[in-house]
Amino acid sequence: PLRRAAAWVAESYAFQALVMASILASCALLALTPAYRDLPGDGEGLISREQQRWIDLGLTIVFTVEFAAAVLASGLFGPRGAYFRSAWNAVDFAVLVFAWVDELTLFGGGGLAKLARMFRALRPLRLMKRNVGMRVIIDALIDTLPPVLYVTACAAVNVLASAVVGVGMLGGRMRRCSPAEGIEYPAGKVECAGAHLRGGLDAGGVLLPRSWHNPDAHFDTLQAALGSMIRVMFLKYTALLGDVMDVTEVDRSPRRGASSWVAGLLVVNVVVCSLLVLNIFVGFIVDGFNANTQSEVSILHARFIRQLKAHRPPRTLPKHLPQNRASVGARRFAEGRVFEAWSGVCVTANVIMMMTGHRSASASFEDFIYWQNLAFLIELVAECLIFVVAYGPRGFFLDGWRVMDLAVAFGTSLGYILQNNTASQFAKGFRLLRVVRLLRVFPPVRIILETLLASIPQLGNVVLLLFLVYTIFSVVATQLFAVTMYGQRLGPTASFDSFASSMLTILMIVQGGDEWQLLWNDCSVEPPFCTAQFSSAHVYGWTGPDYEFGDCGTRWAGVFFVGVNIVCASVMLNLYIGMILNNFAFITDDVAHFPDAMWSTGPSGAQVDEISKTFRNFDAGTGRLPVIALRSFLRALPQPIGFLDEKGNMVYGNVERALEKLIRAELHVLVKEEREKKIGNGRLWSRLMARFTGAPGAALSGRFWNSVPYEQVVLTCLFWRLPQMVPVLVKAARQERIQDVVLTMHALTLKDFLLKLVGRRKREQLQEILEEKRKLKAEASRGVDGKGKEDGGQDAVINVCGAEGDMTATFGEEGGGDAADTVRGLPPISEMEEEEETDSMMLDLDFKLAMIHVYTGRAARALR
Repeated sequence: PLRRAAAWVAESYAFQALVMASILASCALLALTPAYRDLPGDGEGLISREQQRWIDLGLTIVFTVEFAAAVLASGLFGPRGAYFRSAWNAVDFAVLVFAWVDELTLFGGGGLAKLARMFRALRPLRLMKRNVGMRVIIDALIDTLPPVLYVTACAAVNVLASAVVGVGMLGGRMRRCSPAEGIEYPAGKVECAGAHLRGGLDAGGVLLPRSWHNPDAHFDTLQAALGSMIRVMFLKYTALLGDVMDVTEVDRSPRRGASSWVAGLLVVNVVVCSLLVLNIFVGFIVDGFNANTQSEVSILHARFIRQLKAHRPPRTLPKHLPQNRASVGARRFAEGRVFEAWSGVCVTANVIMMMTGHRSASASFEDFIYWQNLAFLIELVAECLIFVVAYGPRGFFLDGWRVMDLAVAFGTSLGYILQNNTASQFAKGFRLLRVVRLLRVFPPVRIILETLLASIPQLGNVVLLLFLVYTIFSVVATQLFAVTMYGQRLGPTASFDSFASSMLTILMIVQGGDEWQLLWNDCSVEPPFCTAQFSSAHVYGWTGPDYEFGDCGTRWAGVFFVGVNIVCASVMLNLYIGMILNNFAFITDDVAHFPDAMWSTGPSGAQVDEISKTFRNFDAGTGRLPVIALRSFLRALPQPIGFLDEKGNMVYGNVERALEKLIRAELHVLVKEEREKKIGNGRLWSRLMARFTGAPGAALSGRFWNSVPYEQVVLTCLFWRLPQMVPVLVKAARQERIQDVVLTMHALTLKDFLLKLVGRRKREQLQEILEEKRKLKAEASRGVDGKGKEDGGQDAVINVCGAEGDMTATFGEEGGGDAADTVRGLPPISEMEEEEETDSMMLDLDFKLAMIHVYTGRAARALR
């Protein structure tokens, strides 16, 4: 009972919603939580620090309950599907452990406490676990880890070798005197002593102490040399290049151009590490997106899924279209080739006219441009009116291209109404948008446009993933450098004082080309140039309260900044490139594809569009196919998905009959899974989502008792009709469902068997009734005299009517009518016995009689 209760809690929709809300609240709390608990004057904006602690404790308790319920329901380690069998669950557990460490303050202060607080940054990873699109992207990145590690190792070896060479060539030779006035070469360390008066005594000069020191990037130690070569690898080498070209001897001042040949060391590192190694990251990230599509079968399957989404039938009910005479005529005109050609000519002519605009045009030319723009605007408004009349207001707004035409007309009209230069330029930009629609006429351009549109959902997932990764690095930067003293670059324009400023600084580093190497120097400050901790134990004569923080940075600041550049810039930003190239990989296939009837090289867009058009004949505008219409749907489709051959003949043998039953069984399983999901999510929530999302298919799915969406229907047919087009991984993922499909197929076979038995019994009853009817007719024809014939005929009519009344009573009111209509067209009994297995009319009669009997009994209720 405890395990069942835990499973119910873990799978309940209310609890999942509570966990999701807690995750969002926990991530939002990161932006408000200060770097240190005793940081004065911070975190007192929206909620107090005490309220933050209580909210954090409540959220941690919710995550603990989630962990306990999941462990009790599925186990910890052993069974299949146990909690720790998933890497995402392990990440959740690690975040939970460090959350309790932070709540209980197990580490009073110091580095361990700072490390525990830094693990708050992993909270956004919970969102990645619950977003399918981001999980797909993360899985693609994980697939790139082995080759990326090889590239990283190659870059590390090159950087290490360059650093060792740099230590040998430049160690101790880059030091210089500051200020350098009067200590030019060949002077050096010996002369760099005392102080220097800058400006003179009469001019109010300043006395500056001299120091013999290294620049920010140097090669005196291996650690410093590694930092210098890393900067070169990320193309932050301008100042370093000038320094190494001016080196002379040890303890001597630099001289301009004294060692220009040393620049070759940096140039080699730039070519090998930056221009070659770092750019290899892009190739491996793209390869990560194609990790699951390496074989030809996987490529064909991925392209087929993309084509299904591109040719998805519109969810528009026919009743939404006006059926009056004017609307039908306008719709026929708007869908004709003449109207489309005229619209394209008008758009092209308008664009050409706008291209003729030039500076210092004559008044007559400007008048001509004005009136032709007005004429084309009137034509565009007329097009919109024709579409409104043809499809009605609701049908008009269901097409995005028509909405774009309306927006163009509105923007252009606004420019004419306002009558100013800004509005005119605004209107001209709107008119140019119609060129996009004109491009759809050309198939290659249309494919590119559709690919860009198909990339938008993935683009949303990538943007969300980037935001979460930036959030993680921003939280880490706030924990590490929030109280670090300002320096050369670290200051009001680039700091890590709060979450917002950290996010802005990360964006500048990744996308703005900020001089982050200067931030690296400022964040690496250590005692004695800073205060390790503001307390009486670390500061002599400290009289204020003891704090757990100081204004020092960390010597490992370089690791953070290198991580930002590698993860955020070299990997995450290149996800855009990988995503676009992954989608555009299908363009050449679609353009250069030569399809055949049996899809040996995969279907073309036209073949998939034919499936979509056939599907529209059965979905009633809902985007869903009733299971009862499966046979008709398959008989209307050409091979290899359907049963029609190239000549239009029906191919329906034993194999096709068995495959149809398997497809029907899986559709029933899909219906069952969808209903279980709806029960888990709650019907009220489903209705609200259907209403607020405006999805007609969701709101109208109840139009059919048992129905399945378009993509699931076609993919199910593909799984059974063309298993050679299904990748091995997809087949492996279907194993659990296949067991339910087999059980459902046995149930359907039993149901068909029972229907056949009922049909035979009803047919025998019908044969007896027909035999009795023949006998009555024979007796009525054997009258002796006229009066006897008349009486006998009347009796026969009465008896026949009585027999028909018995038939009506036997089959029901509707069933009797259908049976009576069918009986009038039946052949003689002897012919029916001879053609029992092949007579389609007799099989139809069996089906009608059996359905009347079965669907009123217990079997029908069990199937429903």
